[in-house]
Amino acid sequence: VKFSATMAVRRDEEFGEMFAQSWRALADGFYDPKHHGADWAAVRARYAPLVGHVACKEDLYALISLMLGE
Repeated sequence: VKFSATMAVRRDEEFGEMFAQSWRALADGFYDPKHHGADWAAVRARYAPLVGHVACKEDLYALISLMLGE
């Protein structure tokens, strides 16, 4: 059986969602509800605009790692 399909991947949307899920996982699941004094919403506001400049998943992982290090 021959099969053919096309799939459009919108990397900006995919990376944006991956970033949001990473932020939310720590926002909802971090053992210290005060995040050791970090303003977690401000951390998201600082890093979220950078997601649009990410070219590949490895760069996104590095950006998320930097955010999580806050």
